[in-house]
Amino acid sequence: MPVKLFTNGSEPSDPDAPVWRFMDLWKFRDLISSGELFFNRADLFKQDEQEGIPPEEYLTRAHNLNPLDVDDRLTLNHHLADLAQGREAMFVNCSYLFDEEKAYTWETYGTEGVAIVTTYGRLKAALDASPDSDDAHLGLVRYGMENISRYNTMVFITTKRKEFERDREVRAMLWIRDEYAGHNRHFDINNFPHDRPLTPPDPSRVKGFHRKAVDIPALIIEVVTNPKATADFIAEVKQIIADARYSIPVRESDLARYASFLPF
Repeated sequence: MPVKLFTNGSEPSDPDAPVWRFMDLWKFRDLISSGELFFNRADLFKQDEQEGIPPEEYLTRAHNLNPLDVDDRLTLNHHLADLAQGREAMFVNCSYLFDEEKAYTWETYGTEGVAIVTTYGRLKAALDASPDSDDAHLGLVRYGMENISRYNTMVFITTKRKEFERDREVRAMLWIRDEYAGHNRHFDINNFPHDRPLTPPDPSRVKGFHRKAVDIPALIIEVVTNPKATADFIAEVKQIIADARYSIPVRESDLARYASFLPF
């Protein structure tokens, strides 16, 4: 199934715009050996527990609610939980629309990280060419409540709070719906609506992640090792690629010369 642009979404004007995906070494090993991109379920993102859910002030305005009114608060809880259950169908793979290397982009991965380098066009082509029939989407994440253009699940999952703006995220996403899913798991035994589901989705139908097969040599231009990578680490990265019989260049980070000054 051809990859789609998000609802009211945007893309880089240049398909050759560079895109980096930062990952730990074990994730890189898995990517190269399996030939599959990993998509995490949106409600399981540890970095942002509000993933896919707009700010309460947006919902109160959209539904004309007063959060200090008890009845309105229960209605607000219901809308929050409904969206929280809707995002369980969204599986996300995040990359960085590259402008320049910055220390903070490496900080999460310390001395165990690499970045795979591709372009927006290559990523889109890889998703298009995948033999899987998933409902795939791709586009740039928007930042700030003012960019919520309509009350729409896809708009919510692709619009993040302003504090995440420096992430410059390129988001690839699989929308995999559970045809038997109900949206009533936030009501307790007394029919009180909580703002989040009280139980997880049925694991026999809803996975915590999905994988999507892609053409690795067509996708990856090069691999960049983290600024504090040792010679042994770089050799290990090269060996992972060689073991998979790929010819993908590996280079050191441009920040390696400043490694001793970096705050991690």
